[in-house]
Amino acid sequence: MVAINRNRFVQLVASNVLGLNAPAIASAEAQYEQMWAQDVVAMLGYHADTSAAAAALSPWGAGPQGNSAGSGQSGTSEMPASGRGPVASAISAGSSAAAGTNISLSNLGFGNTGNGNFGSGNAGDLNLGSGNNGNVNLGSGNNGNVNFGSGNTGNVNLGSGNAGSLNAGSGNAGNNNLGSGNNGDANLGHGNVGSNNFGSGNIGGGNLGFGNAGSNNFGSGNNGSGNLGSGNGGNLNVGFANTGNNNIGFANTGNNNIGIGLTGDNQIGFGGLNSGTGNVGLFNSGSGNTGIFNSGSNNLGWLNSGWATGVAGTPGWAAPASETRA
Repeated sequence: MVAINRNRFVQLVASNVLGLNAPAIASAEAQYEQMWAQDVVAMLGYHADTSAAAAALSPWGAGPQGNSAGSGQSGTSEMPASGRGPVASAISAGSSAAAGTNISLSNLGFGNTGNGNFGSGNAGDLNLGSGNNGNVNLGSGNNGNVNFGSGNTGNVNLGSGNAGSLNAGSGNAGNNNLGSGNNGDANLGHGNVGSNNFGSGNIGGGNLGFGNAGSNNFGSGNNGSGNLGSGNGGNLNVGFANTGNNNIGFANTGNNNIGIGLTGDNQIGFGGLNSGTGNVGLFNSGSGNTGIFNSGSNNLGWLNSGWATGVAGTPGWAAPASETRA
């Protein structure tokens, strides 16, 4: 059951791309902890029975005097020294375990401190569940080393609380994240806030898509920095809603525009279909016009109304002599 639970936990973490598996992950971890609780109860019962059996036994004495068959030697020479045979040793080990102490290399539950752990307090070595603190953990409190799930705090994590190191999913806070909460470093998806984002919430860093708010954007919400497409809000835009800076296309509202919404600065086309300043085409209404209805200034073509050149214009206009006679 433990293996099935851990396998399901790994699958849930690996497929937790949008954080939707968080409740299922928490449930799997809770079931895992329940299994350990049941094991502890069973082991306590086992140790209680062992202690009761040990208390009921009489220590081995010297045994009856006699000869070993066919040897002529005294039978006492083959008896274990007062209570020190293999059975007595086993009972002694059982009593130690019942008292909550682990014999190094074989821990399985309770206090632990080092070596083969399997559950309970842990502190180091091959842990698998419970308190952990270091070494090859797999679940529960963790704090460092090769974690796999649960509290984490550093090292090779893969899921759960994280806080640093090579994360892959869940809370994250720094280092080579890949998904979930993120907060900094090489993110790739989800919460982000800084570092080399790739998608999801972003706020700053090398963004490429989604929320953005600043830095080297490429698409999505933008709000500033090196935009190239989507919501924009300022800076080196190229397309979509722009609102200022080096625009090139769509809703522009100022700065070095080139086309569509425009509203000021070095425009080129469309906007409110021009209405003054550096116009280029359509219904201009003064200033550096280039074509269509113009209405004065440096025109170039069609119904201009003064200055420079045009089709219906009056280049360098001067009144005819007949109009100057009184």
